[in-house]
Amino acid sequence: MKLTDELIDTHFHIWGEEFKKMEWLKNENFKIIDKAISIDEYLVFANTNHLSNCIMVQSLNSYMEIENYVNARAKTTKVLGIVVWLDFDNLNEFHSVLENNNNQNYRNIVGVRNSNLLNIQRNSPLSLKNSSIMNYLLEMKLPIDVLAKPTELHLLQELIDENPNNIFVLDHAGKPGQDDLPLDKWFNMIKELGNYRNLYCKISGMTPLYEKFGQEVFEDSCEHIFESFSSDRIVYGSDWPVCTITDNFFLVEESLRNILSKKSISTIKNFKSLNAKELYGVHK
Repeated sequence: MKLTDELIDTHFHIWGEEFKKMEWLKNENFKIIDKAISIDEYLVFANTNHLSNCIMVQSLNSYMEIENYVNARAKTTKVLGIVVWLDFDNLNEFHSVLENNNNQNYRNIVGVRNSNLLNIQRNSPLSLKNSSIMNYLLEMKLPIDVLAKPTELHLLQELIDENPNNIFVLDHAGKPGQDDLPLDKWFNMIKELGNYRNLYCKISGMTPLYEKFGQEVFEDSCEHIFESFSSDRIVYGSDWPVCTITDNFFLVEESLRNILSKKSISTIKNFKSLNAKELYGVHK
């Protein structure tokens, strides 16, 4: 993807041999990536696809995996920061992780994530409202990446309503077309979510949408994201290595180039690099 020189990938994963048997990898479609995934492999991908810099996003809900990410970050200046897993029920344990952030190798924690966060919201709707951990993340200026299926987007809406000062990031644009919610309902929810100034949206991990509905629907969906979110709250992500399980990643990239070719230079720069720097507080 060209059009401007700088492109920051805000979403990719690595994992070690001991963590490769994640539940979702047992799907036959993911067999090709059911193995240890290294930073060196990603760097080959990044260089081939003209990715200037990147943000690593932790893939497993475990503090044990953070060291693997920190060590990988230490091997290259291409990685600007790490979004790490956070147990939203245990602030003290996370304190110890951030205290390590004072050490040189831990200085690049730039955000948090928990793939079960919306289940917490579903089971205890008020448990996170003004909680010590949400206040702490606000104080530390750490954004919260949220993994949500289309049928869970209303839970994200509730979470943002209850914590209007925290910064949130919708990973993979809410996975349009990947559950039972009709696509037009996803369109409506994205329009509503776009009104929240403290919510960013990642155009990442959307290859399944392209595969299910084709190029026209994919491009219409991306255009809808651009229309719903202002140009300063959309970021790019590859979702590597998941994006490599089919060849359609290249078709998706071609469609994104087509969309961007119609945008202003300022919108292109925002999407490709400036928004990522602002969101995660990274400046090369």
